[in-house]
Amino acid sequence: MSLSGAYNNGVSGLLGYSSAMGAITENITNIRTPGYKRTEQTFSTLLGGQELNGSETGGVRTSTRRLVDAQGAIEATGRIFDIAVNGPGFFVFGDELSGATGNIAYSRAGDLDQRAPNATPTLGYLSNKVGQYLLAWKADANGNFTYGGVASLQAIEVNNQAPFAGVATVNASLAATIPASSTTATTQIFYVDATGNSQQLNLDWTKTGPNAWDLQISDPAGAPVAGPFAQTFDSVGNLTSATALNVAGLFNLDVSSLTQRGSVFNRIQYQQDGLEKGEFLNFKVADDGTIFGHFSSGAVRPLYRIPVAIFPNPNKLDSLSGNVYQPNDLSGDATLRQPGDDFTRIAPNAVEFSNVDLGDGFTQMIITQRAYSSAAQVVRTVDEMTQTLRDIKR
Repeated sequence: MSLSGAYNNGVSGLLGYSSAMGAITENITNIRTPGYKRTEQTFSTLLGGQELNGSETGGVRTSTRRLVDAQGAIEATGRIFDIAVNGPGFFVFGDELSGATGNIAYSRAGDLDQRAPNATPTLGYLSNKVGQYLLAWKADANGNFTYGGVASLQAIEVNNQAPFAGVATVNASLAATIPASSTTATTQIFYVDATGNSQQLNLDWTKTGPNAWDLQISDPAGAPVAGPFAQTFDSVGNLTSATALNVAGLFNLDVSSLTQRGSVFNRIQYQQDGLEKGEFLNFKVADDGTIFGHFSSGAVRPLYRIPVAIFPNPNKLDSLSGNVYQPNDLSGDATLRQPGDDFTRIAPNAVEFSNVDLGDGFTQMIITQRAYSSAAQVVRTVDEMTQTLRDIKR
């Protein structure tokens, strides 16, 4: 190999290790960056062993790869807007409020904030640090989801959900003990009407004979609503009459747990399946990606479900500013999946930080620095030999 070939080797080494040092320092400085994926430099020979004009040239060439599929550490933050992907997959982001329009990008950075569109400045949608909206499937009025592709996704509104309209009571049940030694007994129950409001009813028992009672149901003003229902009990106090009562077509009341014993009325339990209307308070994210809205009445209902995007070769995604990615021919297209079960889960109130190992980063920095110094020494030595050869020729 000629001196020029040796010089080329040294210069290619300087360039290669300089690029590697840049990747290492980028990794170290982003160790606490949510969603950041470390880069690595791989080395290969450059034209080694080929004769070109009498000079056997060689050297080293570098290529960069980003380890996108390597999981980073997930840490709890306590912020309601923070979420993390635990397992394979990416969040889906868009620069429009619907996945059917605008540009789509993918990221594992879940440190989110609210962003208000210019057209509706009072509304807030979950968005990332580069202003893209987090997209999800939206539930219908009954809390059901229709799963589809990216075009079916919508931005997640977090501060202006519609009030909960309420769910009317259909079924209720009462467990109580009527005093056998008394002639009257009373208690109050409630139900939710068709408008989502809670309504109270009075239940009054009047003894009509041995082990026999009439149950009258009335409103708080005393106006009859339903009944009287004849109720009878056996010798040990168990109900022998009808156990299902229809309360004026409003709801069904199960009294199968009603008994007659002792001298004191004892109300054991009352349950009903209605939900009162209420104003939106906040939301919470479940590990299957479902976003539940919490309302002032205590109602909880599903609002959105966050998908995860899976790629055949995530390490080949195109990296963009803000730790977001876009697919290409090498990465393949995204497939949307529902988190949960034995697949990827969503970690609420947490963030996935970078997958950089700080100790390994400093070790690689020392190794690279020494390799760079060695390549520089090659260049200096060749330069000295070239000067000597020049002087001899004089």
